[in-house]
Parts: sequence; structure tokens; C-alpha cells
Amino acid sequence: IISGNLTIDPRGAFSGSVEFNENGYVAWNSRSAIRKHNNEQDYKEAVEKEYRGLKISDITISGADSIYDALKCKYQFSIEDRTEQIADMLIFNPLLIFDHSDNPFKLENRDYPVEYPYMSRRRILLTYTIPEGYEVESIPTPQRVLAEDRSFVFMYNVTQMGNTLHVVHDFSINKTLFLPNEHEALKSFYARVVDKHGEKVVLKRLAN
Repeated sequence: IISGNLTIDPRGAFSGSVEFNENGYVAWNSRSAIRKHNNEQDYKEAVEKEYRGLKISDITISGADSIYDALKCKYQFSIEDRTEQIADMLIFNPLLIFDHSDNPFKLENRDYPVEYPYMSRRRILLTYTIPEGYEVESIPTPQRVLAEDRSFVFMYNVTQMGNTLHVVHDFSINKTLFLPNEHEALKSFYARVVDKHGEKVVLKRLAN
């Protein structure tokens, strides 16, 4: 699970905190990434390099040395250069740095099965506080996509409550082997996810 609380300033910069709570193989991968670095400072700098405009002020990591506990990583950060400013509008992706921007399935046809190393689920829960003097002009429409056998599931919803926006995202792959005749459905599924992840929030400055 990725959960975060973020504030948007009138310049379109974001600040706040995000916490990753991971188990199983996903946590194993993250632990491996953390162990590649000598210390938390080196790891922080590596994460900052990975995401444009990201500045991390503090990291708290627990469970990095135990395969039996959940791995929890909490980041205090700010991030810029993620908002378009057009006239009196701020336009941004509500998934921020957590979106799928590319479909991994590009072939028209596939003769071999698609194999995943493990089943996975990625839940993202984000809350944004919009800047004073702005209102929500538009948000992405909700979407729900799932296979008949629920081998893949995608649910996405952005809602407004007062001066806050709440993002709920749920993406899961629930089996590890997809046969060649399932390739087209899987490819179409990812295409819909990528398209939805490309939709933006538009904030508009209130008239004085």
C-alpha cells in the first residue's frame, strides 16, 4: 500500500509525506534495492535521482532487516516540475510519480505465454489539499476494469471533498501465467490503465 498526504501550493509544487507498506516478494525487491546502498543517505540520493524534481527531507525505514515483518518506508518530501501552469489553471496528474506511462505489451501477436514471477497488488491512497484561492475545474472520471476470472483488476477513483482531493487506485495481477490467447486481453487491459493514468486534474484560480 502507498498512502500519502500532500499539499499543493499556488506555484503548483507539492509537499507532504508518503508511506510504503510492503510484504512478500514486493518487499523483498525493495529490501534488495535498499541494501545496494551503504546508508540511508545514499539511498535517499538514489531515489531523488530517479524522480525529476524530487527532494526528500527525511526517510524512516523499518523492517528492512527482517523478512518476517512488513517493510515500511516513510518519506517527507517536496516535488516540483510536475504541474502545468496555463493562464489561471494548475494541471497535474493525481498519481504524481506513481503512474504507468507505458504499455509493456506492444506486439500484435504473441506465441508464448506471459509469465509473472509472482501475483501482485498495488493500492495507492493519496489525499491532496488544494491551495487557497483555487477551485477544482475537472478530475478524472472513475474506472473499473476486470477480467471475467478476476485475473487482472483495475479500479481508479478521484473524488473531491471540500478543499481536498482523494485518490483511490487499486491494480492487481492475480495469476502468474497468461496463455497466448489471453495476450490481447492483457494488452488491452494495460492500454486502458495507461490511458486512465494519463488523465489530469485541473485547478482554476478563483476570480478576485
